[in-house]
Amino acid sequence: MLRPGTLVLAVIALGGIMPAARAEEPPCPSQSEPPATPAAAAGAPTTPASAPARKPRGTGKIEIKADSADVSVDGKGSLKGDVVVRQGDVELRAGEMQIDKPREYVKSDGRIEYSDPLVHVMGAGGSYSAATGAEFHDAHFDLRGRGARGASDSLALTPDGVLRLKGVTFTTCPAAHEAWDLRATSITLDTRNQIGTGRGARVDFLGLPLLYLPWVSFPLGSERKSGFLFPSVGSTSNSGFQLAVPYYWNIAPNADFTFQPVEYTTRGPDLGGDLRFLTAGQSGELQWNYLPNDTLYKGSRSRVQLNDVAELPGDVRLTVDAQTVSDVLYFQDFSQTPAGTSTSFLNRSATLSYRDAHWTVDGQAQQYQTIDTTLLVDERPYARVPRLAVDSDYTLFGVVHYGFESEIVDFQHAPGGAGLPPLPSLPPLPSGWREDVQPAVSLALAGPGYFFRPALAWRATYYQLADTLPGAPTSLSRTLPLASVDSGLVFERESGAQATRTLTLEPRIQYLYVPYREQSALPVFDTGLPDLNTVELFRTNRYVGADRVSDANQLTTGLTSRLLDAQTGKQFLAATIGQSYYFTTPRVALPGETPFAAPHSDFAAQLALTAFADWNVDAGVQWDPDNQRSERTQLNLQYHPAPDTVVNVSYRYQRFAQLPEFVQGVQLPCTPTLPIQPGIATGCDIQGFDQVDGSAAFPIRRSWNVFVREVFDLRNHEELERFAGFEYRACCWRLRLGARRYVSSFTGSRDTGVWLQLELAGLAGVGSASDTSLSEEIRGYTPADSSARKIRN
Repeated sequence: MLRPGTLVLAVIALGGIMPAARAEEPPCPSQSEPPATPAAAAGAPTTPASAPARKPRGTGKIEIKADSADVSVDGKGSLKGDVVVRQGDVELRAGEMQIDKPREYVKSDGRIEYSDPLVHVMGAGGSYSAATGAEFHDAHFDLRGRGARGASDSLALTPDGVLRLKGVTFTTCPAAHEAWDLRATSITLDTRNQIGTGRGARVDFLGLPLLYLPWVSFPLGSERKSGFLFPSVGSTSNSGFQLAVPYYWNIAPNADFTFQPVEYTTRGPDLGGDLRFLTAGQSGELQWNYLPNDTLYKGSRSRVQLNDVAELPGDVRLTVDAQTVSDVLYFQDFSQTPAGTSTSFLNRSATLSYRDAHWTVDGQAQQYQTIDTTLLVDERPYARVPRLAVDSDYTLFGVVHYGFESEIVDFQHAPGGAGLPPLPSLPPLPSGWREDVQPAVSLALAGPGYFFRPALAWRATYYQLADTLPGAPTSLSRTLPLASVDSGLVFERESGAQATRTLTLEPRIQYLYVPYREQSALPVFDTGLPDLNTVELFRTNRYVGADRVSDANQLTTGLTSRLLDAQTGKQFLAATIGQSYYFTTPRVALPGETPFAAPHSDFAAQLALTAFADWNVDAGVQWDPDNQRSERTQLNLQYHPAPDTVVNVSYRYQRFAQLPEFVQGVQLPCTPTLPIQPGIATGCDIQGFDQVDGSAAFPIRRSWNVFVREVFDLRNHEELERFAGFEYRACCWRLRLGARRYVSSFTGSRDTGVWLQLELAGLAGVGSASDTSLSEEIRGYTPADSSARKIRN
């Protein structure tokens, strides 16, 4: 985790020899193109950059052109003038050559030029043999199709396409703008196996030594290979100097492993790893970090994450999604993004599922590790061990739908997590089994311009509880019917000057009846009240979860209008508004929920606008008509003309309230604080926010890009996060510098981080930041050259 004044500089893994100029980079000044080989000049395809280079086709009859020749009858002699020697795809040019035709051998003690589909070489002297290959000294070379060039004291090219270079200087920059180069005692490029290795390598940037590597191995193409990756170095005030030397093991085409050891001077070693595998029926990834003895923490620390999906016989799937950390401070100490330091729970679940046309079966075991120390007792989620859900859906005559939904769960409450403080003396939290079943039948009538869907259902829920209050029942139940009629119309008319648009008007009305059942004695295992929106208005239960079913005798109306392209159906505008009217005031409530006082719900409205090129607007509001105020507002405005150019402005508001916490129906002490301070545990359930979020990534000049983001709390008049940085892009290198100040813990403490990233096009990246972190900071930002290592089955 970055601390104030921290500057991080790291070297990321060598990505292989790549083209010098990417599509989004400023073009390099034109370089002189090496002369084409005869085959290329005749229009034959050359080796593409992404395909493995083929070996020189130095076979066949030798063709010789020269101004003069002095060759004996045994085929040996000298050639002078404009000498050209061709054999297949190989071409040599020189002012003078010695030739031995029986051995298919030529040599020049002066300037010589060599070309084949793989490489173009200019040397002070050299030789060529179809049997042994080519050798040159004081050579300059260009790798065809790869935008790379260099010089070497000696260069040897075997008939198998292996280049051996001594005293090498290598770069992807043009000669007039040579910003960086790689110097090595020796480099071997195996173009057949797409492997490059170097010894005694040093990277210079702007004439200054940047990195020394005694030995390095790298791929020449897109194929993966085993070997050490470029080390990374860095420094943080929290963990000290850092050194990582990762090793990549290409186990198989469908499996790989990266060993990622890191040494922290103030914490000790971190033995991290990343194992990935992919088959026709399974894909998975296992990541871990392990510090045997964190000297600052005074103990071992770890993180393990497993994601796996296995397709089993008989339409059965096994999904595992699990993560654990050794302590609640792990992400605060090692994560450098707000997402890591705002994690409240870590999911641990395994699900065995079956799907066919009519049945859905899920068997699950799920548990959460709570790492947010500010969460109150009833905010810490229950484990569901096990959970079994069985659903069915059948159709008669194409219009009658019938089936059922069912679930049985054993809820167990884990009172804390690793490193969480002990809970205060409170009433015990109930645990136990819940069985829920809901058979239903509906009629789906629809045609051009209308739909009509009456439905009937019966819901039965049973509890067998433990850890209840003294004298409280352990067996509880609730049964009730549900009836609804949902219908709507769609009106259309032509719009636009030439009838190129279609404008719709879509009224919708739903009647819902659910009788009241007393439910205050039922526990609340996994039930909550979702935000009100235009979708939630038309649900048959305003709660999510089976512990509460809202009573209803209500009529919900909604109106939607869309503007569409008459030919393609592309949507330019969609606006929806709706409200529910209560014939009987709902009485069911969650502990602490404000009871209904009005004969209607709040208005819910949604707007989506994409009518203008590169612009989009998404807005939603929950409006209280009685108090004439917004309960919840969200507005997102985005300008996105290119993947790496985006401007975002967002506003988020939820009316602040301090509500008492309840455990087993018992209210906890709640002392309201003014002003309300989210994140401070007071025994109150504090809800609400009022924030503006602005972010942008855009070019300001031909080679300059700027990245900015700010999240501002309007209520408390303070920044929650501030990020700013710039990027300079030359044709063969890129530099990024940025700084970020953000909330780094659940208690509201803030950290400041500074990062520097240098990328040498075609060689490697140097830095702690990545395009991934920028994409997280700036919604919609996608660098044009973003990529990830891939495995295939």
